[in-house]
Amino acid sequence: MNIEQVETSEQSVNLDNANPIFNDVTQKAQVLIFKVHEERFGLEIKYIQRIDSLGTITPMPKVPDFMEGIINLRGTITTLIEFSKFSSKSSKSFLSPSHIIVLQNERMNLGLIVEMIYDVIYIPIHDLQEDENLPADVVNSYIKCIVRVQDKIINIVHAERIFREIEELDFNQFEDNSE
Repeated sequence: MNIEQVETSEQSVNLDNANPIFNDVTQKAQVLIFKVHEERFGLEIKYIQRIDSLGTITPMPKVPDFMEGIINLRGTITTLIEFSKFSSKSSKSFLSPSHIIVLQNERMNLGLIVEMIYDVIYIPIHDLQEDENLPADVVNSYIKCIVRVQDKIINIVHAERIFREIEELDFNQFEDNSE
């Protein structure tokens, strides 16, 4: 497996009908690899609807700092989350955000703003199980497990935890930061 930077164009990658592809012999799942602050992360393809370039963001009032706003992606309004702020709960922004990974489950669409998309790779399913041996601060975060591919460490993102936290937000607690 090779993790090289994928050249991207202005066109989006549509993953509307993508399901995880499993190899019957080796039981592998497809995982999209992306970069945030010099760290590599992975998301299982089954949660990804599309990948798009970052366009004009419309700010929203009374949202947490990690919610950058909304964007119209081909007629669908999508809430944007800056993954670096969301995952670390810090206010540190990207050096150069450039892509949106649109996640979808049966309840909502979310756009994760990331710096760079690398590749889609196959990872054995048994390596994608939640790891009980991770430190408590990692287990309580959005990391499902950590895998090693060649000489690279990849933090596999727990997409369902992201959806769950967004659904449980109480927007009445936030000040208007849309200005």
